[in-house]
Amino acid sequence: MEHDDTHRETSLTASDVFQPPLHSLLLRHYSTIGIGDVFLKGPSHALPKAYLHNSVIPPDAFTSWEIVGVIKSCPEDFVVREIGTKGRTIENLTADKVEKIRIATVSDGEQLTYPAVNSSGHGTVLGRPDKPPPSSMETTPRSFSNLSTTNDAVRGEPVSEQKKNNLSPEEEARRLLEEVLDVNPEENVRQVHETMTAISSLQVDASACIGRMAMLCNDPRSFELDKALETVGCHNLSLRLPPIKKLDPAKRGEIHRALRTAFVFLRSDYVGVSSSLPSESISLTVDTYFFGAIPYLLQPESDLLVLYSFFRKGCDHSTLDMSWRGNSGKKRKASNARINGSVLTRENSVTLRLRPGLQKEDRRNLHTFVSGQTNNRLGSDTIASVAQNDASTGLPETSMIAVHWTPNAIRKASKKRLRDTLSIVPIESHPHSLFVLKKSQKEHLVAIRMLVKAIGCRQSDIGLGGIKDMQAVTYQFCTVSSTPIQNIIRASQALKSSGISIGRVHKVNWTLNKGDLEGNRFEIVIRNARRVKVTQKGICVCEEFVNCELRHLQQMADRIREHGFLNFYGEQRVGIAGESGLVGTRAFDIGRAMLQGNFDQAVDLILRGRSLVRGMLSESSEVQRVRQVWKESSGDPDKAWKVLPRNDIMPRERLLLHGLKRYGKDKPLEALRCVHHNERMFWISAYQSYIWNCMATARINLYGSKPVEGDLYLKRCDVGQPLLFDGREKGVTLMDVVLPLPGSNVEYPSNEVGKLYRDILKKDEIAFNFKDEAEATAKGAYRYLVTSAANLSVQPLTSASELESLDFKLTFDLSKGSYATMLLRELMITTCSRES
Repeated sequence: MEHDDTHRETSLTASDVFQPPLHSLLLRHYSTIGIGDVFLKGPSHALPKAYLHNSVIPPDAFTSWEIVGVIKSCPEDFVVREIGTKGRTIENLTADKVEKIRIATVSDGEQLTYPAVNSSGHGTVLGRPDKPPPSSMETTPRSFSNLSTTNDAVRGEPVSEQKKNNLSPEEEARRLLEEVLDVNPEENVRQVHETMTAISSLQVDASACIGRMAMLCNDPRSFELDKALETVGCHNLSLRLPPIKKLDPAKRGEIHRALRTAFVFLRSDYVGVSSSLPSESISLTVDTYFFGAIPYLLQPESDLLVLYSFFRKGCDHSTLDMSWRGNSGKKRKASNARINGSVLTRENSVTLRLRPGLQKEDRRNLHTFVSGQTNNRLGSDTIASVAQNDASTGLPETSMIAVHWTPNAIRKASKKRLRDTLSIVPIESHPHSLFVLKKSQKEHLVAIRMLVKAIGCRQSDIGLGGIKDMQAVTYQFCTVSSTPIQNIIRASQALKSSGISIGRVHKVNWTLNKGDLEGNRFEIVIRNARRVKVTQKGICVCEEFVNCELRHLQQMADRIREHGFLNFYGEQRVGIAGESGLVGTRAFDIGRAMLQGNFDQAVDLILRGRSLVRGMLSESSEVQRVRQVWKESSGDPDKAWKVLPRNDIMPRERLLLHGLKRYGKDKPLEALRCVHHNERMFWISAYQSYIWNCMATARINLYGSKPVEGDLYLKRCDVGQPLLFDGREKGVTLMDVVLPLPGSNVEYPSNEVGKLYRDILKKDEIAFNFKDEAEATAKGAYRYLVTSAANLSVQPLTSASELESLDFKLTFDLSKGSYATMLLRELMITTCSRES
């Protein structure tokens, strides 16, 4: 099967009897990439694509089952509301409010207030309780007056003795070991002394390894870290501490922090109880986190000690000087820093001396290493050469780099400090806020970025159950972690003018993740609904639009109620129909390039973008300018960045260009990782969805609407792996048949459909290997071939007559992951678009 098997937009010669109005340009089919002309219960006559291409000549005139109409003529014509959050609870709600809360909504003019927290531990179930709701702990709400100004106290942690008595890091580590070692009291002091001596010796050995590794390599480009570690025997340096008492995770974390602060070249790991170790323990090994910088440094033993200490201390916002930031690519002057002995230091930075004679490319590699190793938390800038060959130092003239916390790390530290000191939420049981997010004509990522900016939180603090349409009015549940309630109230006011509203806030002790919803309720208005009458004039097949009766609509809805509909993925997931050269990049094109490991092509496709949506230009002139510059400059990120609009549009492209500028065009995967994880995985899911659509079409074409031998099936009430149908099982229907989303952890049907899976993946040169990068593989899953709609109703909004068309409203519920446009496709039996 061809992977570019798309459905072209088919123009239709207008009938002499009926000329479509202007807005019929929006009439389109609901089949998208990978979907063929298959229906569960198709009409007895030929489908439109057949007779329009003259492959089937109708013997007589007939009125098609097909219904054409206009959807999404305005956002209010397509409304989506999330249903439930899988048995989670909200406190302080009475039973009569359950249904209102289960269906996501935002009341007009609703004023947000500070929610009261119920300490009884009882809540109202938001969705069907398929698992017991989490319990709540009794707590006393906090107020501004009883908050401590120290971070530990705000987080509910005890203030450590180190802060009370101003102990040194080594003394603090010794004190903690005295508390937790599981030895007799009379042996405690001796055991602790021996342990501290052994740890100090391991720290010295680690420093000596650094010196030996530095002597092994004079050229950074030939340095291989693993080989150097093996040569100096660093892999063999480790220490197992004596058994410790059974501790809670918070206490273990305190010990780890103390040890890693006191002995910066070492990392500590918890060792649990096992057959060979009857008690808990802690192991210490050499931390090689920054060892990749050794071949670049003049004196790596002392400079890495400073760097490790600086990094382990963390970004303390109270001591940061926001004005002292270097501009990337510009050298600092030596006067910008202070020489203290042989090390150039500053409160919010450390300096590292470079080996004399390092080339610019080598310094750039070191900058990239520091940034990449710390996930962009640390940045670095080159300082102009400093003469150090005087008698006091005995060092030659050399360059330095200043390593400092990046502005992004500083902002995060500032926000964390603000959350810690202003939070009025009882941390122990209700650290999260739940509300309904309403958006209108807003793309998902743009809306989330606006929400993050308005609230002042991280994107990872936002929890959502699913992605919603752009061309619609959508209501969805949203959680925000560890954020003051007043920030959400302030954001609600700021976002009103941007088409985003926030509903009433509830305090909960859980967060939302992808898939944490029961389904969605849809309210869709179809305007200008008409049927298609087919006639033959000579050798030409002609169509004309005729009135659509309500009776016909009800009959088509009865088909859905009785048989369900094919559970295809819609164009929101896969991409729009049409030749790739005409419509531009589809989501599954990007995913295919990523799964092939061709990250250069994936980056290029994202920045080239899509050209058309539903036959029209999809993007503004300023967006098109960015894409044109990218193409004409052969993918120059600097030139594309200069013409990037200064607003919230093109969020993915902005992150991608930022990554290309930081890491270089030769590291496209690193640039891709600047885009949020969910976005990267969406492109891979799009390719899986495209394959699923192709295979679902093939399955119906090959075997029809009954289960056949070799199908995979899974009863709706069951969980786990699907079973293979051998033709003898009783009670298995097409509603139980599943098809796999391709991946490394799935099985394929044993009939001809399984062979088609393997053929298309081989043709696309994709092999799912769990050892590959996360951006180049997938585990896979299973999806029901057929699904159904609940509470399906058809309500006319106008009465059809000889001179007017019918507008009607569809209301129905779908389980999560199913697409309303695919229900419309089955309901309206439409397989081609029509343009005047």
